[in-house]
Amino acid sequence: MNPSQSDESGCRYSKIQREAETLIRQQGFQWSLMAYPRGALFLLAIACVVCAFAQVGGLFQVWFWLAGLLFVGFLVIAAYHTNLELAMDSARRRLRYAKRSIARKERDWQNLPKSNVEPFDGFENVAKDLDLFGQESLFQLTGTVYTQFGIERFRSWISEGASTAEVKQRQEAVAEMMDHDEWRDRFSLDCEYLGASSTGPAAFSEWSESEPWLAKRGWLLWMARILGAAVLLSLFATIFGLLPKEIGLPALFGFIIVNFFISVFFAGRIHEVFNSIASKKKEIDVYQKLFGDIKAMQVNSTMLTQLKEQMTSSQSGAIHRLNSLGGLVWMANLRRNGILFLAYLFLQFFFNWDVHVLDLLERWQKRNGRYVRDWFVALGAWECINSLAKLASDQPDWQFPEVVDFEPDEIQIEGEEIGHPLLPDGIRVCNNVSVGPPGSVLLVTGSNMSGKSTLLRSLGVNLVLAQMGSVVCAKRLKCTPMRIETSMRIHDDLASGVSFFMAELKRLKMVVDIANSRERNKPLLFLLDEILQGTNSGERHIAVTQVVQSLIRSGAIGAISTHDLELANDGSLGELCETVHFREHFFEKDGKEVMEFDYVMRQGVSPTTNALKLLKLVGLNVDENA
Repeated sequence: MNPSQSDESGCRYSKIQREAETLIRQQGFQWSLMAYPRGALFLLAIACVVCAFAQVGGLFQVWFWLAGLLFVGFLVIAAYHTNLELAMDSARRRLRYAKRSIARKERDWQNLPKSNVEPFDGFENVAKDLDLFGQESLFQLTGTVYTQFGIERFRSWISEGASTAEVKQRQEAVAEMMDHDEWRDRFSLDCEYLGASSTGPAAFSEWSESEPWLAKRGWLLWMARILGAAVLLSLFATIFGLLPKEIGLPALFGFIIVNFFISVFFAGRIHEVFNSIASKKKEIDVYQKLFGDIKAMQVNSTMLTQLKEQMTSSQSGAIHRLNSLGGLVWMANLRRNGILFLAYLFLQFFFNWDVHVLDLLERWQKRNGRYVRDWFVALGAWECINSLAKLASDQPDWQFPEVVDFEPDEIQIEGEEIGHPLLPDGIRVCNNVSVGPPGSVLLVTGSNMSGKSTLLRSLGVNLVLAQMGSVVCAKRLKCTPMRIETSMRIHDDLASGVSFFMAELKRLKMVVDIANSRERNKPLLFLLDEILQGTNSGERHIAVTQVVQSLIRSGAIGAISTHDLELANDGSLGELCETVHFREHFFEKDGKEVMEFDYVMRQGVSPTTNALKLLKLVGLNVDENA
């Protein structure tokens, strides 16, 4: 590993963290400082209005104009206050992003957000065995995706893998994005903002494809138009004396009452539609910024070029189609505007503002709705590339694998200095590993806790990364797209009356059935950890041998771990397996016997065991010669 290269991205994140903390302190001080004059101006403006109506000093107009000036000052400071809040929010997001990036580099799982993404049905066993989802998982390490489209796409990349051609396209795109650190940071922060929204791109896309709500209630739109016109006519007629006040004011009041009841009955449903489009006007601004940044970026890789075209083409692109939507969303969210809320109430109860805004939005939907999902599907794919490029930049000693299409009898995995991606750089131990070609099995032997399971998981997780188009935790890796099946973390199911041994048998049968399935369209890699522990050694020899032979006959390749040295020395297995081992070392420290592992893989069967030693180390004295 090259420490200077690895430290470069860490220093960049530390710099972002320091700058964000400084901005938060400075802007927080200004925000607190401006809160007092803001409140004072508002109270003084109200006091002047009271003085005007109370005819204090007989200076009605003076008090009135003074109140207006004070209120204008209040609005100016309020706008400045709002900008400070937005700036502090942006700085907090940058600070959070930097801290999480450092935590990912250090594998500090406790300081990373919880991952609630679940694997696809049928992939749960492999995902659990290889730690692909959930806490302390591959998704938590690499999945810096935030929109629902990005999360779903990244989940499918982890679960399904890609063809050789698709992997190469992704690698090309990831390599192109690796050097755009600042661009990637801004892009991730904008996507995080959208992902944290209660609505976001997913709800917006669903609305764009849904049946228009108001179009089916044309009577409501016409009633809003007629009532709005009636309010205007009665208001002006009364003001200019065309109608007596005794007639005009009651008529005006009656129209307002009708509008009020319309609001009570329909505002909730209309506001649900508004929230589906954007819970805040800024969301549309972020959409425009994201698509604008992508349009301005010069890209050469095939995949990024296609995604860019999908989002920004002149025919169906997002930018010009979203321009008109921004103003409409501002109108829809007028009810959330703290400064203009009173104006919203006036417009709503006098003219049914929400109904007219919804009509304009549904007109936009009719013209542009069919394009929206394609924009965000492409944006989600770009998020995935961005995420893998961040991983490649943060792990500069990791390499892109060589993914090729082997002939059926040549399928293999060749790894040089391959390590477990989820372990920290200072703890991880890397080994040279080869699995295959068909007809052979890697048998990993060794005592308890020596590193056998970690080796199997290193193979599986790195193959997942390779098929995603990512860099892998290895100096060199050559492989082909494969289906991975595992049997590692088996548990009994007391509720269903399934013992540990029966649960393991069911899992092994599933692996064998998949290996022999005619519908399998990819080569199979199997990873079996300490299989058939729940039976005696004699029956285990027979059963394991038959399982391995069946898997070999299917053309699958794989690795099996065991600490059962009798199993490793079994003659019928020895002909099929390439055997490697891990070992432990014992030494005296402070008058006590201490056990240590180096996690270095060696050829041949393990010459040591440690079960009795472990019993003594924990205080259970046993006679090793008994």
